[in-house]
Amino acid sequence: MKTAWQELKSLDELKSNIITNVGHELRTPLTIANSALELASDEEDPKEKNMLLKMAENALSRQNIVVENLIEAASMKPHKMKLPPAPVNMDQIITLVCDEFIRTLKKHDLTIELRVEKELPLVKAENTKLKLLLRNLLENAIKFNKKGGKIILKARKKDGVVEVCVRDTGIGIPKDEQEKIFDRLYQMDSSTSRVYGGIGMGLAIAKTIVEGFNGKLTVSSEPGEGSRFCFTLPIYE
Repeated sequence: MKTAWQELKSLDELKSNIITNVGHELRTPLTIANSALELASDEEDPKEKNMLLKMAENALSRQNIVVENLIEAASMKPHKMKLPPAPVNMDQIITLVCDEFIRTLKKHDLTIELRVEKELPLVKAENTKLKLLLRNLLENAIKFNKKGGKIILKARKKDGVVEVCVRDTGIGIPKDEQEKIFDRLYQMDSSTSRVYGGIGMGLAIAKTIVEGFNGKLTVSSEPGEGSRFCFTLPIYE
């Protein structure tokens, strides 16, 4: 009886944490966007107005990622999800997604280095899912990085697949937590959610997307030395 009560209590606490974190993640960018737009409406200096409008755009882009993750999480099944593959240009996806993060990287005093192999073959995937996958990995690299840090994104053809790796110079992940980070809402039960924010779904969704296209997502990390997330996708032939 005591064990059942403890499980119910844990579930109730988890539900409360989910609601609190989701509310915070949605409210914060809205507050920033509203404030920036209000200031922009009264601003006469074109440069200042443009800066405020870009701030609002960046905040709403951040909120869009949160909403996309919530929608994706709601559609995730307990079993391995299989997705209909199509030919996707990985090089193009990398360029588009990295361009979305230019202002966010600048805001966090981070730099990104792209090491993309020329003439990458098409991969078996889907554009929207692949963008969300890459956004989540970059969001993670930004969130847990250090001020003045760096992100290195590599993409290459390797043994019949295309491999993409996102490496950061952040806080790193202890070995005993490296498998748990792919569990949905894992961060909710950790103090990191209070320090770094987030709803604890990004990496779980990334793994589900990769495996849905018969790929693999792995992590290698050392505390204090940063983390590297690599995923592979089959080549479209």
